[in-house]
Amino acid sequence: MNLNKIGLLSLCCFASCLVASATELACRVSDQQLADLVAKAPPCPADLAAYGLKLKLIDYIDCTNPDDPHEFMDQGTSKVVNGPAGRYRITAAHRHAFFAYRHRAPGADTPFLMIVEYPDDADRNITVMTHDSTRPKQSHRSFSLEGGVNTGYEYPLSNRMQYFSLINWSPDQWPPVMVFNFDQRGKSAAASRIWTYAVEAMPANQVPEAETGRVVGAFFPLNYLYQAQYFGHRYPSGSDIPKSMKNLFSYYTWLGVNRLTTMDYANQTWGAACTIPSLDAKGTELDAALQELDALGSGKFGYISGFVADGMYGETTSGGVKLKDMPPAQARIAMLKGVGEFIDRYGKYRSLKGMALGSMEATGFYNMLRDQGMAADVVAEIKRRKPDWDVITFLGRPYLQTPYLKDLPLADVISKWLAGRDSWSTLLAEGVRQEWQAGKLNIGLEALKVPGLQVYEMVYPDDYWAARGYHSQPRAPIYLDIERSLEKQALVSSPYAGIFSYFNEGSSGLEAGYNFWYGKRYTGPDVNPAGPLSMAAFALALGAEDRLAISFGSWGPKSIGDEVYLRRFVAAFRSLPPRIMQDVEISGIDTLKVRTVVDGGKRHLSVLNLTSFSHVVMVAGKAVQLDPYELRAFQFDSSSAVSVTANRPQACADWVQNRITQYRQQYETLKRLSAAAAPVRFLEPADHADQLFKQGRLLAADLAIGYGLMNELLYRCDILSPPTVQVPAVPAFDYAQPLAGWPRKCAVVVRDQASDLLGQIFAPNSWQGPDDLSARAQFAHDDGFLYIAINLRDDVCDPEGDDLHVAISKRDYRNFTSEKVPYDHQWKFDLGKIAQGREQNPEGIDIVWQRNEKGYVVGIKLKLPEGIKDRFGLMMYFGDRDKTPNLDTGSKGDTKAWARKQFLGFSGRQNHLFWEDARNCMEVMLAP
Repeated sequence: MNLNKIGLLSLCCFASCLVASATELACRVSDQQLADLVAKAPPCPADLAAYGLKLKLIDYIDCTNPDDPHEFMDQGTSKVVNGPAGRYRITAAHRHAFFAYRHRAPGADTPFLMIVEYPDDADRNITVMTHDSTRPKQSHRSFSLEGGVNTGYEYPLSNRMQYFSLINWSPDQWPPVMVFNFDQRGKSAAASRIWTYAVEAMPANQVPEAETGRVVGAFFPLNYLYQAQYFGHRYPSGSDIPKSMKNLFSYYTWLGVNRLTTMDYANQTWGAACTIPSLDAKGTELDAALQELDALGSGKFGYISGFVADGMYGETTSGGVKLKDMPPAQARIAMLKGVGEFIDRYGKYRSLKGMALGSMEATGFYNMLRDQGMAADVVAEIKRRKPDWDVITFLGRPYLQTPYLKDLPLADVISKWLAGRDSWSTLLAEGVRQEWQAGKLNIGLEALKVPGLQVYEMVYPDDYWAARGYHSQPRAPIYLDIERSLEKQALVSSPYAGIFSYFNEGSSGLEAGYNFWYGKRYTGPDVNPAGPLSMAAFALALGAEDRLAISFGSWGPKSIGDEVYLRRFVAAFRSLPPRIMQDVEISGIDTLKVRTVVDGGKRHLSVLNLTSFSHVVMVAGKAVQLDPYELRAFQFDSSSAVSVTANRPQACADWVQNRITQYRQQYETLKRLSAAAAPVRFLEPADHADQLFKQGRLLAADLAIGYGLMNELLYRCDILSPPTVQVPAVPAFDYAQPLAGWPRKCAVVVRDQASDLLGQIFAPNSWQGPDDLSARAQFAHDDGFLYIAINLRDDVCDPEGDDLHVAISKRDYRNFTSEKVPYDHQWKFDLGKIAQGREQNPEGIDIVWQRNEKGYVVGIKLKLPEGIKDRFGLMMYFGDRDKTPNLDTGSKGDTKAWARKQFLGFSGRQNHLFWEDARNCMEVMLAP
């Protein structure tokens, strides 16, 4: 166990903490220290007044101060640096690296606001999370308050500090706050300072009095999540629904959200939360939740109860028989009876405003209704019994983590565009249209024609981040271009929009007594762009079409981190009249969306910034500044037309111009590497963007360049120029004496940095520095053989999991046209099972190894496959288990045989899954 610092606490005190139960942890900052910290704390630079809360500062942490007295953990690998945004602490540069503090909380059931200052000055994927001692320690059951930001990448950097906010009700007086890195490899998470405030009052967001009926909704895939993940804590006595609903109601009415949608009918692990006898459901949580909401609310805050079984969360059954397997007439009788039972039991609650047929996460339930020919009948029955209820479903993708263009690999999407004549945006939209029309994705366009059914058009603007890191999909920015495609947006017309992200799962691997105070082995943070750019998803949904309702969700509350911007957006949106507004064109400007309508004799106007840059707009002769992606609403007593003018912002123009220039430069770089890899077709988007730019159409020019094609240029350059090692030729020698008797003339490659760890979602990467895992390798060749000697440092021998993998690719490691490229040859050796060993593989690899006091010494003689002359791809990685207690990879607490604490690679860039794709190879150059 490697502790970087424990503040002013003694090691004895810390050790006693590890053996005490979590709720009895006594190690903390003293009362006097805490009082001094609060008294001397600098003012928080965030706009606290914009939160609309009554606050009292109760703790302050300076992440850059080595003498800060809070309990601290980082495995000895974080450090304080100076950057463009200022001074801050960074994690090690590998996935799941973190640093953490225990901070003061006001006490059980009392909310606190935490403001985390972080730098927006480099590409980062930062997760901020807290945890509580009362939560289960199993994967998929220990979700807590967890969210994050992406700084940079496809969005501009501000090069200044931004402020992440989270509000929580912790049962512990000293819960942790953790700053995690979720980037695959080579980057670091960061934070500078942390302020914790007790929330003494949380008033509702002040939407104007003329409340008009527009809806902003929060969405949870399962009823279980709002109880146990965020608003409740599953105390030892069991789930406390009234308490969690009270906290939920306080939080969302403070944000201005007036609708909650959650899935109550599921026949999977978490089970149903409602009682419907004819549909085999016997849950009671929904009764308790609606009772509490009725007691709390005025009727303006509504609850939508959803059906999610089929496709992901079990199946819809009646008498144990699946409805999808019944004859249609029988299924219809069972379903309509179930709907009647649901309405009979729950229709009395005034906070219940309707039903959701299917989920943002999985639409299998509606698909079952459609396939059995009864979707319209079910909607009609609900509306007959409850005319005022909303009946909703979702149009987009069919299943969590199932992307658009599922049946067309992204490599083929690029090839199809290169061989065709359609614009990039048109090609992507046509692919989505064909999937929808064929019914392959989600519910199909026929749902738009069902009377009484509200169809929420889904947008997934943040999923490409998770696809890039979670699935190692190097072409993931194509998914962002799909969402931004104007042609794709034109495929569907709906006044309802849903915003969903499938979050960024990973094994945090926290374990009491091992590397943290509490057990938290798995996490699923949802991330947004940094600072005010976090509203990009909302601007995309509202920019495509005026909406009467917008719902947002993920596995966790998607609002985490950005509440101050969301409160402002919600207040403006809900103050607009419940009528579809008409677009107003502004001459020479396409970076704003202006809409207007006359309602009740008054002129209403909305102005939406569609870019990452501030705009100054003249509205009725008055200058109004709009922040990035900000929505502003205006009301005028007269119905007369209102003048709106604006000039294009120079910062936005510079950004777009720079993107076009960078695109052309990257194309030239690729062309120098390989003319065949750089067909002239790649230049057409840049030429089109130039034309649009000269016309003043900045947004259109930005969309023309896109992100998927620029990423493709970068990706091809990556593949064609992998890291290389120049290997000398040497006379024959005894390879079986690694590091002793080897010739001096060898190539040497060292892997001892955090960035050398390979990212994998089930590897917590609890790396404690080079003694924990690092390696030095020597390379030589002679007469068709490659020789490798490896000095591997590994402080814990684990017979069940210390292994070495070696893979060869003759040519295809430079293949950028295929979706997946396997290695030509691959070998695995279990180093930990015996102290020393030798294997002579008939495929041409001989290996010897022995254990020593610091790790392993390995010697390899590899006969090069036929066809290799002067260069080839080589991948080697070490799986290190270390008898780690936190390798929980399932909801039952089981540990899979393949799970490892960490992986160390002699490899190239990690564009793909390292264990299966040859594009992760480094290139070996054989000297004559």
